Amino acid sequence: MREKLWGGRFKEKLDSIILKFTKSIDFDFFLFEYQAQACLAWAKELTRLKIITSQEFQKTKKAIRQLLSEWDKENIKIDFEYEDIHSFFYALLRNKIGHTVDKLHSGKSRNEEIATIMRMFVKDAILDEIGLIEDLQKKIVKKAERYKTVIIPGFTHLQYAQPLLFAHWLLSYVEQLQRDKSRLLNVYKHTDVLPAGCGALGGSSLAINRENLRKALGFSQLGINSVDMVSDRDFILEYLNCNVILSLHLSRLSEDFIIYNSPGYGFIEFSDRVTTGSSFMPHKKNPDPLELIRASSAEVISYYVFLSGILKGLPTTYNRDLQLDKRSLWGSYIVISDVLRVMSLVIQELKLNLEKINAHLKDETLYLTDVCESLAKKGIAWKQIHYRIGMLLTEAEKRKVKISQLDKNEVKKILGIDVDIKKFLNPQHSVRAKKTAGSTNPDKVEQEILKWKKLLS
Repeated sequence: MREKLWGGRFKEKLDSIILKFTKSIDFDFFLFEYQAQACLAWAKELTRLKIITSQEFQKTKKAIRQLLSEWDKENIKIDFEYEDIHSFFYALLRNKIGHTVDKLHSGKSRNEEIATIMRMFVKDAILDEIGLIEDLQKKIVKKAERYKTVIIPGFTHLQYAQPLLFAHWLLSYVEQLQRDKSRLLNVYKHTDVLPAGCGALGGSSLAINRENLRKALGFSQLGINSVDMVSDRDFILEYLNCNVILSLHLSRLSEDFIIYNSPGYGFIEFSDRVTTGSSFMPHKKNPDPLELIRASSAEVISYYVFLSGILKGLPTTYNRDLQLDKRSLWGSYIVISDVLRVMSLVIQELKLNLEKINAHLKDETLYLTDVCESLAKKGIAWKQIHYRIGMLLTEAEKRKVKISQLDKNEVKKILGIDVDIKKFLNPQHSVRAKKTAGSTNPDKVEQEILKWKKLLS
């Protein structure tokens, strides 16, 4: 059993079963660099207090920088026999600076230390994710601009609804992703609060200058209540919640793409780079990455639920239950990061099948709402219009013909007004007719594209 950071009052060794059960190094290893940075800042403050000498500090600083360099180069092999990343890090540091490492614990609790380095990680994770989201947004905007004149059938309940510009539909996800970024930035503000110097729960009698630590570790403000700082993990829960919403957006985009790629639709095609085959059926070309993105949202949700369950009913300050928060934190970060990268590549490799799209646009029911609105402009009540258009469609179905094939006089008899139905049965006419802000009108969609290109540049 490796050296622990505690001991004194215990006469017997910890049972190996308990040691294995209470270890966390297999899921807190990702905090190594943050542990090192926090230790260096603390060592500098202890030097100011003359608890360690300037010579000891210089040796410590050199050793920590060496460890960080080795970590970056992946030259450090984690020894999973240690209790956690803290004991592992300090063991490596002891090999370089000897007993000076024992002084580095002066005035410091692991409670404040873990709260500090987890906040450091979450801040970096948020910035990483925002970068990945912006990359995805740029890919979407680029694709929208490429196909900005293409009209597709819009659907509600997976039934034909109204024509839409493909670009307008695709840009709806840019809007959703923008809100995802906004939520993450709010969590960043809540996370950017320093716990270091708060001790186990009540602070320290050492004259630690927390403002020095704040500057050294890059936090914008100090936590003003030591109990709160070591107790709460709400910043992690908020981060996980943001990832849940983001994953649901990406899951829905995946589902849309899967549907539009299916034989019944055929609007979208993907290159060989982002599809897979079947070991039995040679004709298959499956959108497996999208299916896995769709499924991954369940995993991201589970991490949020897991941490929520841990936090429910915990008494204040630190409890060992909180050790498991790192499973949710790391798992959610890894899944979301992978999913964002994959979706960016999928968008890049997407192309439209215009022939199949145009075949779908021949369905005349797509344009009936346009006919309704044209009659509303003539002062006819919407309920009456809705009923009459329904009767017109029923008549066409009864005769097994298209609405455009009905006799003009018969149309006039049903609608009670002379209407040239055929002029509305045109996708270009439909999208051009839209007047409202935020609609699928080509001019407004062009403005959308220009807006996003500017915002994301």
